[in-house]
Amino acid sequence: MWVAVWLAVGGVAGVIFARAAYTFRWGTKAVLGYALITASLVYLPFGIYYGRPLPWLACETLGIAVYVVIAFLGMRGSGWWLVIGWATHPFWNITLHHLGLGAGVGPYWLTVFSSAFDLMVAAMIIAYDGFSFAPTAS
Repeated sequence: MWVAVWLAVGGVAGVIFARAAYTFRWGTKAVLGYALITASLVYLPFGIYYGRPLPWLACETLGIAVYVVIAFLGMRGSGWWLVIGWATHPFWNITLHHLGLGAGVGPYWLTVFSSAFDLMVAAMIIAYDGFSFAPTAS
């Protein structure tokens, strides 16, 4: 039951966040990109605090680097990079933080919540922009 609750809450939060991001028409891609970077950083403090082993920290840092690159590609180029980043981030979370080396690093509900949040943000980007992603300077 709690999984369904956190999925629903995460999905609603994703809609609210995406809608808020699109109120900043001059910088929507920047808001979405920097939020993706922030989302990729969430588990690192948990891992450091709980003393995760070096392989986990290296893997987490590599993931952060990948999402930083994707976010900047999306902010400076095609918005499809932002869709790719937000749509793949839940799989990273589940694979590393729920099933893999980082299992138990953060609260269980956070993985569920953020997975729904991320997928909803990706869906909302497509809903707002459709298939007209052109590189812009925003």
